Amino acid sequence: RFQNEADMVRKLGGQIWQVVRPGHNPPCNGHASENDGSEFSPDVIFLNNGTVAELQESALEEWNK
Repeated sequence: RFQNEADMVRKLGGQIWQVVRPGHNPPCNGHASENDGSEFSPDVIFLNNGTVAELQESALEEWNK
């Protein structure tokens, strides 16, 4: 999305989480909001290289910290 949105999330006490999946690069249609999120310096990066259940478990572990 946009930097001002990431800034507001953090200002309100939230974090920016990014999910990356090796080998998956979704098509870009050139819209200004399309990006991979890395430019927002994510607080947490999840590597999505397993099952949906494994990704869910990783997210829940982080959420419960």
